Amino acid sequence: MNDHDGWTQPLPPESTRPTYWPAALALGVTVTLWGLVTSLVILGVGAVLGGVAIVGWVAEIVQAGAAVDAIQATNEKEVFDDR
Repeated sequence: MNDHDGWTQPLPPESTRPTYWPAALALGVTVTLWGLVTSLVILGVGAVLGGVAIVGWVAEIVQAGAAVDAIQATNEKEVFDDR
């Protein structure tokens, strides 16, 4: 009996790619806080910028998760096909 029965092939060592969304969110928060002190227009611009940054960042995380799921499915298929 093989000692490796039930093992799967590990995922390639990848980290998430660098992104500008956290910096855009920080800028949005800063502009929003600045808008609290100065005017509603600036507050609105900051809020929109922050909202866009959150949506963009979450969308990128979801895309990365879908890519990892696809890699895992491919690896599992390869492992089961080898048996």
